[in-house]
Amino acid sequence: MNKITIKDIAKMLSVSVSTVSRALADHPDISDETKTRVKEVAQKFNYLPNLHARFFRKKNTRMIALILPEFNRFFIPDLIKGIQQYADVQGYKLIIFQSGNQYETEAEIIKYCLSWVVEGVLISLSDDTGSLDHLKILKDSKIPVVLLDKVMTSKEYPTVTIDGFDAAYTATSAILQRGRKIFWVFLATKTCLLPKTVLKALLQPLKTTVCLKQNMPISKSETSSTPARYLPKKQAAPTTTVSFL
Repeated sequence: MNKITIKDIAKMLSVSVSTVSRALADHPDISDETKTRVKEVAQKFNYLPNLHARFFRKKNTRMIALILPEFNRFFIPDLIKGIQQYADVQGYKLIIFQSGNQYETEAEIIKYCLSWVVEGVLISLSDDTGSLDHLKILKDSKIPVVLLDKVMTSKEYPTVTIDGFDAAYTATSAILQRGRKIFWVFLATKTCLLPKTVLKALLQPLKTTVCLKQNMPISKSETSSTPARYLPKKQAAPTTTVSFL
């Protein structure tokens, strides 16, 4: 059987479409007996509500989208778990997308979020993302957007990220105390806010030589040790390397 609709259920039970709709929504005007009959048929034939119809009726879908560049970072499982748990408590469902660290895919996902009428979008930007223009369609549709982890400076969208400056400054100071003076800093991207913050923190301590290499062609199959092969042969050998991939 094709996907069952409210009209199909109404026909099976010889009741009106509005009766089926209200029974599924536990409306107080519908008797318990009718609610039971409707829900039994709905369950038997795997009825699923039309989210768009629900949106136009109730003005909500209770869905939030989470867009991540990739899932292989160590903190991603905890991030998803935390968001999922809070969403559940608030009565929302979470839809998770992966952009593959590609701006084009990220922009396409944004369009899907709009067509699915999600009520909010949490997004960690891809390395290829150079502006936030693709988020404008969500803003114009009054869908809230929050930037997570890999973010860009913006007055239009709230952001949630770590204090990159404090973390990098503390790490740099600890390394300098061990007598290291020359740093090589590898950044896979120069558009997101965190790499810039990290770089600023590395430059802050005195007597530090920092050599910067941006936009390294690091593939997904390569590891954190890969940047060593990008060191120029004529430059002074680093005493410390810092990678932001």
